[in-house]
Amino acid sequence: MSYLGKALGAKAESLAATLLETKKYRILQRNLRTKFGEIDILAQDGNTLVIVEVKAKTSDRFGSAIEMVTKAKQRKLILLTHELQMTHQTESVRVDIVTVDQAADQPELKHYKGLVEFHG
Repeated sequence: MSYLGKALGAKAESLAATLLETKKYRILQRNLRTKFGEIDILAQDGNTLVIVEVKAKTSDRFGSAIEMVTKAKQRKLILLTHELQMTHQTESVRVDIVTVDQAADQPELKHYKGLVEFHG
């Protein structure tokens, strides 16, 4: 990934974390590496552990940011969900997506709650 791509990703993750904190999520960790991949933000919403995937775009030329969550990415997020459920001994894990559209003058954030929800 290029320097500009990393910078955009870091800025988007910071914006997403701030948005989640305003919604009373507790940020537990950022950029958590696991055997199945990296979790952008690991948070807690009440009693639910939340994997937050952050997607950012600088233009809508090739589609929206939410379209970047492909079937392959969804499968990876499901694996992460199962891994966290086992390692954190919790029965409730959910995947949320936060998109950041940088094409406008002001970044536009959207929060998609519960793309994947798992109760063991």
